Amino acid sequence: MTEEEAQRQDGKAFEAFNIKIDEIYRNPEYTLVQSATTVMTSTGWLKIFELNRLDGGAPSFSVRWDGGSRDAGKKENYDLDVDIHGVSDREKRRFENGKDGYSGHQTKKVVSDKGHAFKVSIGTPHGKIFEGVGCFNLHRKMGFGATLPMSGNLGHKKAKKIKTMFVWLLITLKRAVEAACRQITRVVEDWGRIVFTRRA
Repeated sequence: MTEEEAQRQDGKAFEAFNIKIDEIYRNPEYTLVQSATTVMTSTGWLKIFELNRLDGGAPSFSVRWDGGSRDAGKKENYDLDVDIHGVSDREKRRFENGKDGYSGHQTKKVVSDKGHAFKVSIGTPHGKIFEGVGCFNLHRKMGFGATLPMSGNLGHKKAKKIKTMFVWLLITLKRAVEAACRQITRVVEDWGRIVFTRRA
């Protein structure tokens, strides 16, 4: 993802907040690093928490939000992924594919009243690293100039109809706000005339 794509306000998540990690198990050689709030980087990286070795060695792990792509015809995800660091490309592929004792690149979504929640279970050939549940909320941004993503399975006509309805809703909302402002103005003016009459 380019910096321009990352900063495009098209409904993607720009910030994670109310982050809470419920630990079930953590390898004593690792420390958990988290903040209550994290902000997306200029390249689209939205980190939720990290697991680092106490001795500064490898491997380390970062847990991040993966929203996929919001471009037309591309897949939009709602996933929490784990990345491994400090190892060879071959070991990274093994971790991503869950082979040879590695596990945990993909997490499992769980039901929660605290927002987004995922069960994270990370393992290496040397044993279990971490198990727990991460809960958080997301702050998304949608610019008025953004276009609605057209999913390939919607069809062009249906996607166009959805966009038309969205524009109609915006126009209706704008008119409702303008009418409310006019009504408030009339009430204020009437009240001013009543007060002025009473004083006279």
